[in-house]
Amino acid sequence: MSTEIIILILELLAAFFSLLGVLAAAKLSRHTFTFGGIGAIFYGVFFYFESFYFSSILQVYFFSMSVWGYFHWKDKEKVKDLIRNPFSFSTHLAVVVLVIFSGYYLSVLFPASKLGFTDATLMIGSVINTYFLVKADRKTWIYWMIMDCVYIWQFATAGFVATTVLYTLYLGTSLRNYILWDGVSKTN
Repeated sequence: MSTEIIILILELLAAFFSLLGVLAAAKLSRHTFTFGGIGAIFYGVFFYFESFYFSSILQVYFFSMSVWGYFHWKDKEKVKDLIRNPFSFSTHLAVVVLVIFSGYYLSVLFPASKLGFTDATLMIGSVINTYFLVKADRKTWIYWMIMDCVYIWQFATAGFVATTVLYTLYLGTSLRNYILWDGVSKTN
């Protein structure tokens, strides 16, 4: 089997399991982290072979957060309480500034990564946003929508068709999840 076929299979498996994970989040199912963790394993290898090193490293973090999230979300009522009590505006503002400056700094330190600033900024943003996801802050979906738009461009530019399609689906799913979680936040 050729290397190109193996890489395509890795990408397709990663996209499939990752999409299942995001869909499970709408139902506040802890299996969002089961599927997400499996997807992270496949994407970690895929991105490494494609020289997206920041994205590959990010998958190690996603996998570890999937383990934590799986146990953290075992009580659905606790998750609903977290959704009702998001982080403050000042926390979110500080995060945006941190993401932009950290992305720039990493892109200067590691210039060999393809699309350095974009890849690094998306990595840092995804790291912090995954924490917000595990802590069930509904604003996480707004960040994902913004990052999904940039990821769509990045992966389309790189020629990763399945991953571009996945992030296009993520964009719609993130909007759906925001609406659903916003509804949860308004219930007592």
